[in-house]
Amino acid sequence: MTLKLNGSTAGSVSLDAPASTTSNADIAFKLPVADGTNGQAITTDGSGNLSFATAGNASSIQVLEQFFSPCDGSVIATSAGNLTLPNVTAYQQMTTSMADIVGSQISYVPPTGTTQVIYMFHFVQGSDGDNDSIFSAKLLIDGSTINYSKFTMRGGNAHFDTLHSFQFGINIGGTASTNTGRVASWTSAKTLKMQGAEYSGSHETQVHRVQNFGYSNTPMVFRMPSIGITAIGSV
Repeated sequence: MTLKLNGSTAGSVSLDAPASTTSNADIAFKLPVADGTNGQAITTDGSGNLSFATAGNASSIQVLEQFFSPCDGSVIATSAGNLTLPNVTAYQQMTTSMADIVGSQISYVPPTGTTQVIYMFHFVQGSDGDNDSIFSAKLLIDGSTINYSKFTMRGGNAHFDTLHSFQFGINIGGTASTNTGRVASWTSAKTLKMQGAEYSGSHETQVHRVQNFGYSNTPMVFRMPSIGITAIGSV
């Protein structure tokens, strides 16, 4: 059976029943008494009563957006538009002054409903080939140091390499804090980046360069860092 509704001037819309129902039962659907709000969808209680509700599980915390990629200049499509990743092609010699770690900077806008952003940056730290490396680093949000993100890594004597898998969760809402990195709101682009420095000329550090790959006569090799974002919240 088909229910056909004609337009006021032209055209029509039809509703068709299935050819048959389960066990040939008579099925009744009760329509809601009023329209829903923008973005809502018709849902059912499983007993034929229809209503308007927010699509998805609004109370469930879930991943809203996620990417992780080598810093090769890739363009990532996000909810706020295309985002071009850094393109890192060479190692970086650190100094005793804090400096931006090449490849770590990203400008990001999370999707609506995000309550936490997890920043990820994977990179290699190595000695300069002659002394044990002492390396300190930290995360910055819009140029402000996040105090609880600071860390120091000391390597072994002479040749030393380690892979840092740095992750930091940034909570959204409430009172902003440069200790924990919490931000009151996040509706426009914020710049996330890391800075680092070596301890002294006797404890030198390079990043994005593997000092000892495979065997003793292998030359030092470049290693491209990787960067990523996970946005968590409610739909």
